[in-house]
Amino acid sequence: MKNSCWICGKEYDACLNCNKTNGWKRFTCSEEHYQIHQILSEYREGIINPKEATEMFEHLDIKADTELNLLEAITTDIKAIIAKGTPKSVPKPKSKSVDKDVDNE
Repeated sequence: MKNSCWICGKEYDACLNCNKTNGWKRFTCSEEHYQIHQILSEYREGIINPKEATEMFEHLDIKADTELNLLEAITTDIKAIIAKGTPKSVPKPKSKSVDKDVDNE
């Protein structure tokens, strides 16, 4: 049976009767895409927060600047989650310098 990957849209041979070790074949074309599916599902269900999801994506080498060849909606969701889960760099306040009057007599 042919199926379309929920993550990239690629057509692949689905396995509706696969055992637990290959259960990913019911939904995605690869184990990595199944991991992406799991992260997105857990995030959407409120099981993990953006920071946790971002860390999980990083374990798959997916970062904010990674080129993703996935379905557009999936790419948009991943980028939005990473943007929320990445700490914003706060510029350090400039230290105030104190001008001291020095008498050079």
